[in-house]
Amino acid sequence: MVEFKEETTFGPTKAQLKTAHDAINNDAWTWEYQVNVYFRLTDSDVGQSDLRELFAQHYPLDKDGLPVDCAAFSVGIFQPSERTVEGINLRLDNLGGDWELCVVLDYFLESEFSLDRSILDDFVRSLPDVQWQIESGWYDVS
Repeated sequence: MVEFKEETTFGPTKAQLKTAHDAINNDAWTWEYQVNVYFRLTDSDVGQSDLRELFAQHYPLDKDGLPVDCAAFSVGIFQPSERTVEGINLRLDNLGGDWELCVVLDYFLESEFSLDRSILDDFVRSLPDVQWQIESGWYDVS
């Protein structure tokens, strides 16, 4: 089962996007494009440690914990039960099912994710028999 759900109900205006790079450089950008990939490992030969290892291969971090070789400014993997952010829990409730792990990729701009899409595609293709679902969208972080 593979689904890509794009959730873009709001986001920066065209005027904001035109000045986004200046706003990002000045720490004044109030938007984040977040990609969440939910995984169900039940009935697959892939365990949580396997998935975490594959994630680390596709999204390596430097000594400061920052992503290397991708446009995301933050990447992480966690069990949804470890996350206490109300918005994540609400999205999990809306998705239904029993998602065991979640990868979160944070970008300043949606176009940055477009540059990294092949990394995500390679990552999920390396997981035989694992069900996954992607949800993405803009978040106001002001």
